[in-house]
Amino acid sequence: MKRTNKRWLASPLLLLLSILLVISLTGCSTAGSKTVYSKEELAENVTRGATDCDSVAEFLDEWDFPRFSERKVNQAESILQKRYYLELPTTEELAEMTARGFLENYYDKIDLTSEDAVTDALIYSYVDSIGDVYTVYRTAEEYESYSSGLSGSFVGIGVTVTYNADTAEMTVIEVMEGGGAEAAGVLVGDVIIAVDGERVADLGYENAVNAVRGESGTDVVLTVKRGDGEVHITATRKAIEEKTVKYSLTDGIGYIKISAFKRNTYGQFVEAVDYMERNNARGVVYDLRNNGGGYLSSVVNVLSYIAPEGTTISTFSNNYGDDAVATGEHTFLIPSVVLCNSGTASAGELFTSAIRDFGEMRLMESAVVGENTFGKGIMQSTFSLFDGSSITLTVAYYTSPLGENYHGVGIEPSLTVAPAADGDNQLSSAYETVEKLID
Repeated sequence: MKRTNKRWLASPLLLLLSILLVISLTGCSTAGSKTVYSKEELAENVTRGATDCDSVAEFLDEWDFPRFSERKVNQAESILQKRYYLELPTTEELAEMTARGFLENYYDKIDLTSEDAVTDALIYSYVDSIGDVYTVYRTAEEYESYSSGLSGSFVGIGVTVTYNADTAEMTVIEVMEGGGAEAAGVLVGDVIIAVDGERVADLGYENAVNAVRGESGTDVVLTVKRGDGEVHITATRKAIEEKTVKYSLTDGIGYIKISAFKRNTYGQFVEAVDYMERNNARGVVYDLRNNGGGYLSSVVNVLSYIAPEGTTISTFSNNYGDDAVATGEHTFLIPSVVLCNSGTASAGELFTSAIRDFGEMRLMESAVVGENTFGKGIMQSTFSLFDGSSITLTVAYYTSPLGENYHGVGIEPSLTVAPAADGDNQLSSAYETVEKLID
C-alpha cells in the first residue's frame, strides 16, 4: 500500500513539472512584455540601456517591448552577422537603432498585441537600421510576390512601370502584348495614381504592385492620369509569360533588347542569338537601357553563350564563390554594341561591361553607346526564415571580366549620346557604331 501511495503522490508532481517544462520550452520562442507600454516609456527604457545582453532580441526584451518572436529575430540577426558584406555596428547599437526605428515608424501603425505584427515591424526596423537600401526583409507573402516577379511568369495585367518616390506615382513604360492592360486600353505614359480606389501614395510602391496582381480572371480598376485628366480603367488579370528578350534583324544588323535578367531570360536569349546566326547577322546592337538587373546566374548564363570556353565573366569579393567562367557551349563573337543609360544597373551593367571587356580582350569588336550607367556593383542573396519570410542582403562586390568594380561610379560609354526630344537618336547612333565596327 505504501509503495502504491507513493506512486500516486508522485504522479501529480511529475505532471506539474512536465507542464512547467512545456511552458518553459514554448516560452523560448517569444519575448517582450505582455503589458503594452507607451511609446514614451519604451523610449525611456532604451535610453537607460541594458546589461548582459548578447543579442538584439535580448535587448528588446529587457526594454519591455511588446511580445515578439525571439526565435525569428535571432535567426534574422544570425543571417546578417554571418553573411553581410561589411562590418556591422555593435549589437547594442543595432538594438538601439532597431528600437528607435520601431517606435518612430511602427508603434502607432500596427496591432501591438499581435506577436506576428510586432515581430515583422522589429525585423523591418532592424534591417533598416543597417542603412543598406539593397538589404530588405520580406514577409512570406511579400517574398512570394517578389520571387514571382523574378521568375518571368506571373499573374497580372501585363505592364512594366517606373516609380517616382517624390510624387508616389507609377508610370507605365511598357504594355505587354496579350495582357489585360493592352485589352483594356492602358497606354505607355499613363500614370497610375490609384488601384481599386486606394491611392498609390497611401499604399506604397510594393503594396501597389501587389494590389495590381492577384488571381487570374479577376479584375482590377486603375485610376490613371492621362494628359490633363483622370481615367478609370478596368483590366482583367491573367497568367503572363514575360518577354524579357525581344529581337529583330534589319539590313544584316541584329537588335536584341534585354529588359531584365530573370529565370526565363536565358532561353529567350538563346532563341534570339540562334535567329541571328541562321540569318547571317553581320553585327548586333544589345539594348540594355532601363535594364535594372535580376539574377546573377541569368546574366552569367547569357554571357557564357557568347564567350569562348574559360573566359572569365565575373569575380567576387568576400570569398563569395568561384569565378564565373564561360562554359564554351557556344560562342557569338560578331561586332557588338551595347546601348545603355542611367537605368542600366546591376546585372545589366555586368553585361555591358563584359561586352566592352570582350572587345579589350580581342575576342570581338565592341563598343558602348548611350549614357553613364547607374553604378551598382554589389550583389545580393536571399535567405529564408523558418516561417517562409526572407531577408535579401548584400553579400559581395563583383567585377567585370577585366576586374573593374563600378559600384557608385557606373560605366562610361565609349560614345556618349543623350536622348533627343523626338525619335530614338541613341539607337540610331548604336546602329551607326556597329556599322563602323564591321567596316
